[in-house]
Amino acid sequence: MEEIKQEFSKFEEELLNKIKATFSNHDSIEFFNSLAEESQSITEQINVLGQLVFGALAENEDKFSDSRLWLQVANYSWLPQMKSYALLWRDTIFQTHKALIRFWNEDLSESAFESFKSNSEEQLVLATNQITNFISKQMISLKAKNSHVITASTNWDLEDNPQPVYKKQIVLVGEQCLALKNATTKLQRHFVSFQSIDDLIRNSLTNYQEIIESQQQTAHSTIHFIHDNIREKAGKISIHAKNIEGKIEYSNYQDAFKLSFETLLLTIHEKINLPIDTNNGVILTKEVAFRRKVKQWIESEISPLMYEIWELLEFITDTLKRSLRNVQNRTTIIANDIKNEKAVNLDDVDAPLKNFLKRTTSWQKEIQRLDDLIRQRLEQDFLLSKVYEHKNEFLPVPLQSTLTQSWFSETKLYQRLSTAYSFLNNKVQKFKNTVEQETNLSTSEKIVRYVQTHQITNHNHHYTSIFLTKGYIGEAFWVEREFEIQHIQELIGQWKLGYRGSVLLHGQRFSGKTLFGEMVANRHFPNNVVRLSPKTIVHFNGRKHQTTFDLDDALQFIKKYNTNNLRPLIWIDDLETWADADHLITENIRTLKKFIDNNSNHIFIMVSVSNWAKAHLNSIYDIDKVFQADFNLDRMNIEEIQRAILIRHGATHRTLVDNNIEKIKRNQLIKMVQKVSRIAEGNIGEALNLWSLSIQLLDEENVQFRYPQIYSMPDFINPDIGIVLSSIMMEKRTNEYRLRKLFGKAFEEKYKNIVQRLISVGLLVRHIDNYLEINELVVNEVGRLLEEEKYIAFSN
Repeated sequence: MEEIKQEFSKFEEELLNKIKATFSNHDSIEFFNSLAEESQSITEQINVLGQLVFGALAENEDKFSDSRLWLQVANYSWLPQMKSYALLWRDTIFQTHKALIRFWNEDLSESAFESFKSNSEEQLVLATNQITNFISKQMISLKAKNSHVITASTNWDLEDNPQPVYKKQIVLVGEQCLALKNATTKLQRHFVSFQSIDDLIRNSLTNYQEIIESQQQTAHSTIHFIHDNIREKAGKISIHAKNIEGKIEYSNYQDAFKLSFETLLLTIHEKINLPIDTNNGVILTKEVAFRRKVKQWIESEISPLMYEIWELLEFITDTLKRSLRNVQNRTTIIANDIKNEKAVNLDDVDAPLKNFLKRTTSWQKEIQRLDDLIRQRLEQDFLLSKVYEHKNEFLPVPLQSTLTQSWFSETKLYQRLSTAYSFLNNKVQKFKNTVEQETNLSTSEKIVRYVQTHQITNHNHHYTSIFLTKGYIGEAFWVEREFEIQHIQELIGQWKLGYRGSVLLHGQRFSGKTLFGEMVANRHFPNNVVRLSPKTIVHFNGRKHQTTFDLDDALQFIKKYNTNNLRPLIWIDDLETWADADHLITENIRTLKKFIDNNSNHIFIMVSVSNWAKAHLNSIYDIDKVFQADFNLDRMNIEEIQRAILIRHGATHRTLVDNNIEKIKRNQLIKMVQKVSRIAEGNIGEALNLWSLSIQLLDEENVQFRYPQIYSMPDFINPDIGIVLSSIMMEKRTNEYRLRKLFGKAFEEKYKNIVQRLISVGLLVRHIDNYLEINELVVNEVGRLLEEEKYIAFSN
């Protein structure tokens, strides 16, 4: 009995020392770990003492002796007190756990954190003093009223011994202390990951100022060079401008950021069962999908704004290169005129560069505005401590009016009727203008008008950039094609069993081939994808390779280093671009067919191509038989198009209002979305573009839906134009050199002038690298006209 009393005294004496040692830690992590470890140790010691009392009480039969009464007080009164004491330690750990995360996020100052520690220490010391000599104090109280001693002892003898129950409860408290420690360790790693992602975003933004200043300096130095040499060495200026323009390179910000971001995401747990509150001795937990939450929030709230900045930087670079080319052309003409003793005007040679410098001011302001908005969102919302804010969802992806999937299920009948009238509606739209108005316009004027009415204006750039970003834009914006996704999952499953793995994606322009391919790649082959395109650097299995237009060379590189049973995906987007003067598309197709036949059981091959290129190649090479399956993506389910529009609209953080500046109602919004979906005839890219055209910016917060007047494209196709446009459509991008090789002498005699006329009316656009492409704003309408005249197979 005395040994038991000594163990109790020793335990009580150590408690204050444990508290003092724990709270003397100045390092926050060491302090918390010590707190958790001591808490678990205390629960273990309580149960050891409880077990000693339990055993001694069973052996002591002297019902009214002091020793038995002492054991009964310990068993029936002390144990409940110690359970509460253990819970106090656990709750202190929980509150410290939350305070620590706030402290890391600088949401809690160091002085406030230290004040919190002092208050916690005071509470534990006070509770410890109350339980010290608790049994002796109870004995004295009972003996003061002798009758109560007998009554209490008798009553306790009639009760079940509570020690087994308390033991389980106190063990659970100890386990909860350990769980809190483990949760904090995980969140500490997550805090580092959050900081790394935050730093990645901020570092991706900080260098834009240097880039712009460098380009401004280039413009200034070139202007000085012009002033120093224009009167005597005009030809030297042309060479100088050409050399500088050639050194200016575009930066692929998006790919570099995406690669680093995906790497950092892997350091975040998929899910954590996180303690979020305490209630009557119970710790409440919730499962938080951290990785998915972070990925969706960044891709919804931050990435679109970063894309805008990168697009502006690319536009600034493009403008500088064009300005230098303009200077180059002007000075070449001046040098020739001086040589031929003609009168020349030297005053405005540097005008393109001065205009560039003038415009960069407004561009810088816009980038600064986007930069500020990104930083504001990071500082306000991208905080790990937000996971404990019960009123708000952690890292929410906002949609206006909390739009839900149920909206769409209520309107299926309307959708079926809408789809049925889609074709008729488009045909009626083409006759929107009166005959009198149309007869007053030439064919060229009608073409220019069509191009202009499809042009997105810059005043609503923030809104439209989210809708018009091409390619892979992040999981937060995914809208699955349910049938196609299920089908391709089955094909991948069969491939894993040893069958052929080869898929062909085809469709019109903007039908979502690239996004669908990237969805498949990211979902089924994460970190095991080889994306092949001409003139890029490919990384595979620790090796890198510079591609040309020789597809065989690129495929052999993958085959050579496909070791260790990697089983990768080869993703070739826009197969028709694999062609130049030295490597014909026909050669590359034969190479691809052979590679698929020999390697598709251990390498999955996915290829995208336009409908017209597929039809052409199929007539020659029968490529349908090469691929295990082909997917036509021309038409997207009207419900899926609606969901895509609503998700992107939500990400813009703009409110859609009516003419009275009141937020529109659900049925109004659905009608707007369905109207756009019908007219786009299932083409997701055209639907997004048409929605962007229909949205008018009222102010910083509000937008309105105003469906624009859409004119019809005149039928301008004649045999010569048809041949030129269908040739360009087949290759997607080309230049005069390749067209000259294709048409021979006829190009200079006939087709060269046609190309220039098509550029002048906006049907063709010339890129900075001198390649020609059909204007994206009209390419599908041109495709339909060419199909009507039997030049290409535009639709599936």
